[in-house]
Amino acid sequence: MKTASMLSLSDLLRMFAVFLLLSLPSLLSAEDVYCKYCGNRASSISSLTANKCPRHPSGAYKGRHAPTGSGRCVSERSKYECEYCGASASSISSLTSNKCPRHPDGAYKGRHLPYSGGESKHYQCEYCGASASSISSLTSNKCPRHPDGAYKGRHHPY
Repeated sequence: MKTASMLSLSDLLRMFAVFLLLSLPSLLSAEDVYCKYCGNRASSISSLTANKCPRHPSGAYKGRHAPTGSGRCVSERSKYECEYCGASASSISSLTSNKCPRHPDGAYKGRHLPYSGGESKHYQCEYCGASASSISSLTSNKCPRHPDGAYKGRHHPY
């Protein structure tokens, strides 16, 4: 067996390569960041926001990707719900590919927006405190304390 002083450069490089291979799973398990509008995935916020988003609320490619929550929470969700109407889908991408019937700009004038909160047994309105068992039920009615005026907008979950 060789001693430390007898190791050649190629031996050291082989040992380093083995070390990298053993530590590779921990390097790959770093949390990814997702765009809340289209579901695009990146390894860092800076690499995600470097590009324009095809499903941005301002219009296709008129704004940059917007990061959402921590990667682990978002990537392990089983369903995504629209903040405006409660529609659900198995991925952010499939949810935001369709237009929303309860969009604030008007029916079908904008895309679904993924709800940023977690799943809950009861959802409450951010403005008036009304509660419902689903986002769909909550947003089906107009809110008496909406910022745009009484009954000028729908309840908004928080």
